[in-house]
Amino acid sequence: MTYATIQNAATRMGLIPITVDITMESIAEAIRDHGFTIWVIEGQNGNQPGWLSAYPNTPQAGNPNEIWEHFMCQKGAKTVNGLQQINSFQSWGASVGDNGRQYFHQNYIDSGHIRDVFTFVPASSVPPTASFWWRNFAQYICLFFS
Repeated sequence: MTYATIQNAATRMGLIPITVDITMESIAEAIRDHGFTIWVIEGQNGNQPGWLSAYPNTPQAGNPNEIWEHFMCQKGAKTVNGLQQINSFQSWGASVGDNGRQYFHQNYIDSGHIRDVFTFVPASSVPPTASFWWRNFAQYICLFFS
């Protein structure tokens, strides 16, 4: 699946994509205001903690494994033990991370390995959080990516 495919499907549903700045604050605000974000993240096998852990490490120089890209859906942002984190749903199933969820701290977001972040809003003037349909769509899109 590509960004163009996702954008095409959303446009046909009357939605428009909104680019989100790649900062902890902007991502958390977009999740709060629109219910979810989707990001394109770079990952790499062979790091510790590994990509399949609840808190994966960024791609590392010197690791001979390929760096790859992956779409992930974010539905939450919170502070745990004094560290802000973004909660993501992993499409690879419950055996990954914390029952299919992974958590990303500031260092991953600032690393340059989050390539794009976006969300969708209705093309109409109806605020996205005011619509029962919109809340269901946000749930659906994250289930699609999980």
